[in-house]
Order: sequence, then structure tokens, then C-alpha cells
Amino acid sequence: MLPMIDGPASDDARSTGEDPGEDPREGGSGDGDRLPADPAPRGPEVPPDLSADELGEAIVQLHVAEMAVHARLLALVGRFGELEGFRADGAPSLEAWLAFRLGVTRATARAWARCGVALGELPAIAAEAAEGRLSHDQLAPLCALATPEDDAELARLAPGWTPAELQGARCARRAAEPQVERDAHRTRYVATRA
Repeated sequence: MLPMIDGPASDDARSTGEDPGEDPREGGSGDGDRLPADPAPRGPEVPPDLSADELGEAIVQLHVAEMAVHARLLALVGRFGELEGFRADGAPSLEAWLAFRLGVTRATARAWARCGVALGELPAIAAEAAEGRLSHDQLAPLCALATPEDDAELARLAPGWTPAELQGARCARRAAEPQVERDAHRTRYVATRA
């Protein structure tokens, strides 16, 4: 079970028996007169009594939960891209929309767009990702490596591979592509009118 990592809203209120909704620092009779209860925002508090083992387990559990949420995000990104929803905002591409709307780098947006599309064609890997078994760093090279034909096998193996191993396997597969396919990539160009 995940230990609680958010502390109570106000330790002072609990120890003094005061109503946690009231803050003695807030003066005046109207809402407009009140000072903020805690002017400095704070992040989640970590209870000081957690052991290193408990903290380690909490980190692992939160990472699994984060990866499961990320897989859901990628599924939505893939579907949004299929529907070309980015065009409604005037964005030229899914990558551009993600970078602008989510405040991520173009590289991150590109990786998310590619993974979102790939996961739609890789149900076994998508299922592993949805369970939080694949990290961000594993998923990008895995989506570039996998095909529908080896989806199930890679879904079984990939959680035990490091990101570097997945990247290496992706590079090895690309190097083994037929020469004709590599030549086609080299000779591609985009024609523009002046």
C-alpha cells in the first residue's frame, strides 16, 4: 500500500483544536479583507517517519501509476491525431499542437505523437504500458522498434530491457533494413514553390 505523502493542510489547526477552515492570521470581517492563509505554495510533504524501504516502495508505486497515466495520455494523443483535432486550433501538426498546448519541447511532442500512433497498432505493448510496466525512456524506442508482427513478443520482453538495450535493438533493426528502403529515405525531398 502506498504511504501517504501529502501532509495535512495545517498541523497547527490539528494540534490546537482550531477549525482547519479558519486561520487566525486572517483578519477582518469580509472575504476581501483576508490575507492568504499560506502565502508561499508548498509541494507535497513527505512524512518524516517513513523508512527508506517505505520511501523506495512509494517511489516505485508512484512511478507505475505515472506511467499508466502517461500511457492513457498517449492513447488520447493518438486518437486526437487520427481525428486531426489539432487543426481546429490552427496548428499545422499534432507535434506543433502538443508543444504549444502542453508546453513540451518539440522533441517530446514528436516522441509522444509517434508513440500515440504506434500504440494504436501495438495492442500488447499498449496493454503493458497501460499497466505502468514501461517507462517513458523504454516506450519511445520500443514504439519505434516494434511491429504488429512482433508486438506480443516485445511486450513480454521489453519491461526487462533497459532503454539503452531497446535503443540498440531499434538501431540494429534499422541497420538491417533492405538497402532499397534506406536508399528511398536518402533520396526523399520536399519540393516547394518560390
